[in-house]
Amino acid sequence: MISQQSKSVLDSVASIENVAGVVRKISDHTNILGLNAAIEAARAGEFGKGFSVVANEIRKLANDSKSQTEIISKAVFDIDQLISKLNSSISAINGETANQSAVSEELTATMLEISNHAKELAVIAEKSLKGETNE
Repeated sequence: MISQQSKSVLDSVASIENVAGVVRKISDHTNILGLNAAIEAARAGEFGKGFSVVANEIRKLANDSKSQTEIISKAVFDIDQLISKLNSSISAINGETANQSAVSEELTATMLEISNHAKELAVIAEKSLKGETNE
């Protein structure tokens, strides 16, 4: 069950990374459009000054978006690494649980054997007290 949940989380993480990739591509294209707009505003001279401000702001937004997608990508990578470590820990715990189960079964068998020997000794002791021999 935990393994399935981990897989679901990894699938969600992959989806987030895909969305971050799309946003990264959009920000790259937006940055190029802003650069082209700034060039055209410069060509327009005095008449393009207002548009130049807008183009620069578009480029800033594109750069900010790209920066945020890098943060998202790092967080996704960190989550992926943590899930991998969690899966390793779960595997180790499962191994220890199986080992403890085997030891517990062996202990139960030994205790049953001791109990049977104790019953046999009690029977022998009772016979000994009554003076009976075991022949």
